Amino acid sequence: FLVTYVVTVLALKNTVALNALIVAAVIGFFVILGAANLSDRIGRRPVFAVGAALAAVSAFPIFALFDTKNAALITVAVVIGWAFAACTMFGAEGVLFAELFPTRVRYSGMSTVYQLGVLPSGAVAPIICTLLVQKFDNASWPVAAYVVAMAAITLLSLAFLPETFRRD
Repeated sequence: FLVTYVVTVLALKNTVALNALIVAAVIGFFVILGAANLSDRIGRRPVFAVGAALAAVSAFPIFALFDTKNAALITVAVVIGWAFAACTMFGAEGVLFAELFPTRVRYSGMSTVYQLGVLPSGAVAPIICTLLVQKFDNASWPVAAYVVAMAAITLLSLAFLPETFRRD
């Protein structure tokens, strides 16, 4: 969605978004490693929750940065949203999902959780975001509100999950 938003709504070159994504991917690589390591020390839920909370509190400021049409500020926004919020969750995600299920059904359980979870938050998110921008006359706030809603659902779901990192 970012590339589409930058090109069609902000009327900037796609390289602005692509360069921001490259910077965020490089930083995100290290954030994932750090978050994974931290999840081995303090638990999966707290690390995942930090990423979701960061997504929730930064969504509106991130879109405000996008709307400046300044390439450097767009890069900062993508780094915050992708490299820090999303990649913090990615660092704990694999083991969080895996440890929720006993060994005999682990792969099926993980696959089910991932496939059902990605529908509202990943697979159709670009379509939903595009429709929101169209419906609200190119405004970014509805997309930020959608991100906040997805982050809130994530945090609520985490409240019901057991912590598994010290469990055998």
